[in-house]
Parts: sequence; C-alpha cells; structure tokens
Amino acid sequence: MNIDIDIDKWLGHLSRFLSIIRPKAYNVITRLVVGAGITLVISQSRIFEAMIVAGFESYFGRSEVLRDYLDQDSNLHWGTFLIVVGMVYHLLMTVGTDLVNTQLQRVPKYPELKLGVVNADGEELSGDSIQLRGAICEVPPEDEIPNYVKVINVPGGRNGFNMFGGMSTGFMVQGLNDKFFKERAKFLRTWGGSELLYFMISNDSRILAKNVSVCLVIRRDVGVAVDNTNDDFPDIPSKQKSQRFDFLQPNSIQSYDIRRGHSDQEYIFTWNVGDVQAGTVVESKTAIFIRSDRNTVIRATTYCDDLPEPISKEYQVEAATKEITQIMVSDLKVDDAEFAAILDNAVMDGYLGRRAEKEFNKYQHESQEHLPD
Repeated sequence: MNIDIDIDKWLGHLSRFLSIIRPKAYNVITRLVVGAGITLVISQSRIFEAMIVAGFESYFGRSEVLRDYLDQDSNLHWGTFLIVVGMVYHLLMTVGTDLVNTQLQRVPKYPELKLGVVNADGEELSGDSIQLRGAICEVPPEDEIPNYVKVINVPGGRNGFNMFGGMSTGFMVQGLNDKFFKERAKFLRTWGGSELLYFMISNDSRILAKNVSVCLVIRRDVGVAVDNTNDDFPDIPSKQKSQRFDFLQPNSIQSYDIRRGHSDQEYIFTWNVGDVQAGTVVESKTAIFIRSDRNTVIRATTYCDDLPEPISKEYQVEAATKEITQIMVSDLKVDDAEFAAILDNAVMDGYLGRRAEKEFNKYQHESQEHLPD
C-alpha cells in the first residue's frame, strides 16, 4: 500500500516536470533539434558547425572545448545524438505525458469512506436495514409485583411457641434482594426487543482520511429509547444483594468514543473517529442501545476534512417481529433456568446465553494460559 502511495507521488512530480519542459511550440523545437541532427549527419561542410559554435558562444562565451570537439570528424556522432534527443523529447511530450495523465486519473482524488453497522454478536448488517431481534415484553405494573422474601421455618413448641418461649414460626433470611422480582420485570421491559449497535468506518482508498467524524440522529418518538453504553453484557438480576458499597468505591469516569447530546426532539450521538489510514477499518468501542416498539430511522452523516461534502445515509430500523410477550407475575418467580429461557426468547434471540458462553470460554483459556511474569 505504501508502494502505491509513493508511485502516485512520483507520478505527480513527473507530471509537473513534463508540464514545465513542454512549451506550446514543443513540435517546433523537436523539428529543429532533429533537423539539426540530420543536417550534421549528411552535411559535407562546416557551415552548420560554425553556426552551433556561434550560437553557443553568443550566450556562454568562447569555448575551446566545443571548438576542439567540432574540429574532430564527429559530424555523424553529434548529429545522431541530436536526432535521438529530439525523438526522445517528442515521445515524452506526447506519449509520455498521456501515459502519466492517464495514470493520475486513476488515482482517487478523495478518500472512499464507508459506514457500516455491527450487531451485538459482531455480525455486520448488510444494506440499509437494521432488524431488532427478540420480543417486546409487557410486564405487570410494579405495585402488582411482590417483594422477594424467603422465610426459613423454625420448629416451634405447642401453640406456635418455640423452646425458648418465643412465638416464632420462622425468620427472614438476611442479604436477599427484596426487589428481585421487580428487577426481573424491569430487565425484560428494557432489553426485550432491543439491540446493541456498533459502527465502523472503512477507508477503501489509497488516501489518508483526516479528521473523520460521524453524527447519528434518531427522532425521540414515543416507544423509542436510545442511549450509548460501554457494557455489552448487562447484569441479570440476582436474588442476593450486591456486596459493593458504592460510597467506598472511587469514582470511575466512563470514556465513550460515541458521545451523546440529546435535544427535545432528537437523540444525537457523535463519534469522533480521527484519522483513518488508507485501506483500514476503525470500529467503535461504544455501542448504541436501541429499543423500539415501532419502526424508526437513524440518520447518519460522515464528515472528513478531505471530502468536498459530507456523506449522508439513512438506516431503516425495524421493530422486533416476534409477537409481544406478556409476562405474568408467575413468570417472574420461576427458577433461573426457566427465566433464562424467557430471556433467550426476548433478548436478541439468545444473545445473553451466547455472551455468557463466550465469557466462560475466555475464562477457561486464561486460567490455563501460563505466561512468564
């Protein structure tokens, strides 16, 4: 690739050099030089040699070297040299210039940038259509969802009194997440029928694309929710309370390469890509979370300092085609295996299971990977 770029640069230098040595009367110059060579070859007199000496010395002064050379019997060599020079000059001015210009026309003047979309599984989406996977979930109202409570019964004495004389039929298990069922409902409502979208920019030309950026705009319609995130593996609700104490944790500032800036009517995201080398692909590290119960549009505009104008593109986002899943309170109380089956149907056609397997395989590999310190 670097060799091609160097050749293009040298072709540009050669084109400028040929334009400098190619005056309007280059045909006349060719005829004079070739004619002079022919004359020297067939001439039997010294008149033409005298004209050469007079012309040269009128500009540069007396030259004994030229006189000595022409005094020799070198008409044939001198004439042949002039004929060759004239013909080479003519070829450069005609065929050579045309060849260089033809090659330069094949060199792209602007970088060729292409915007692509990748889903959560790393599959590049073809065309201008984005199909959301899974199923929209309708969950019970929060006030109808009970708290998660687990009671362990303790054997008591007669009339419900235990051996210590206290009235005790059981006690609450500490450390449990009492909002477990509500969090399951919220998870299904949020992630059902959603998708994580990553974006990539490819430079298919042999020219460096400088200062590339992409702007993504989506209308804030009812039923459409969009955000940026660096987390491609959301935490599934757990029965146990988190043991983290956030006030003891140092504040960690998230770094997003796709930044958000919403208005009242639109979701607006900006991806500052930077320079994109020739023949390379740059992928975003931040994903766009989108959940929609209706079709919508993503308007994408690519900017680059080396382009005469921005590149505009629209993606048609199609809502999940599966039938809406009605979640009952009983569905929120099932065991983990049954709830995983509900998630497989609702969230990106089983993405969470595939992602968990990928993490498990990664852990197994790293646990058996013995590297020097």
